[in-house]
Amino acid sequence: MTIRMTLALSALLLCSPLVHAHDEATMAAMKAPHGGQLKMAGWYHFELVQQGRKAVLYITDHAGVAKPSAGVQGELSTVSNGKTQTLTLSPAKPNLLQGQWASAPAKGATIQAKITFPDGRSEQTSFGPAATMDHSQHH
Repeated sequence: MTIRMTLALSALLLCSPLVHAHDEATMAAMKAPHGGQLKMAGWYHFELVQQGRKAVLYITDHAGVAKPSAGVQGELSTVSNGKTQTLTLSPAKPNLLQGQWASAPAKGATIQAKITFPDGRSEQTSFGPAATMDHSQHH
């Protein structure tokens, strides 16, 4: 076995516990920095915070380091009260996207997120009922 292969195998073995640490149960148990709901998608963590009709999506890496939102496109969709709503998110601060729903999603609604990065890669995730709670008391 070459040194290069040994190093690659060692790196893979060292990183394997980190992959396991980000399952749904672990993400649900993590404290979200802004009081929202955390989800993992690809190389990123997304935190969705709902404040009535306002939706804010924070973007960080697995270590919690803010990732730039400049040039990032986002879309949220949900079925609420029998109607499908789609919300286009716009970059706001260095690591967040935001937008405003026509009407606030119903409690318990599932919100689908699709985030497309400037290089064309996209990530998708789904936020459950906890994401629809009003977190305005955290700000």
